[in-house]
Amino acid sequence: MPSIKQLLHRMIINLQRSDGGFNPHLKRCYNDVFSPLTPENIAQDDFLLQCYQRHQQGIYTYFKDRSKDFLTIDVSDTSSYQQLLSFLGISISLGKEGGFEKINIGGKVKAWQDINNVLKIESTNKGRIDKTLY
Repeated sequence: MPSIKQLLHRMIINLQRSDGGFNPHLKRCYNDVFSPLTPENIAQDDFLLQCYQRHQQGIYTYFKDRSKDFLTIDVSDTSSYQQLLSFLGISISLGKEGGFEKINIGGKVKAWQDINNVLKIESTNKGRIDKTLY
């Protein structure tokens, strides 16, 4: 709860802006999951818990008939990393075993900046808020 509260409080202004802010796909997702997204609502644990439960139920419903396409893991469980690799069909060579790397440094998920993929949705236009692109 504290983590999502902190994140939403930092993001809410740019999520609600009509003249840019975050990528419109991210805005839509956050505004759908945390609807109605208001400063008052995101300060309430009950509201955030209801949003989480509604979103989680939607995921279970979507994958109801596709269990082989769905994986649930607890990243704090040491076996979760291997479960993820198996799910993705990735074999791990000897000496490369391990768990998930820490990616939350100083309250920010910095590892996202290092990911380059054609399917990646940037949060902004190279760090700039550009209303003409969005």
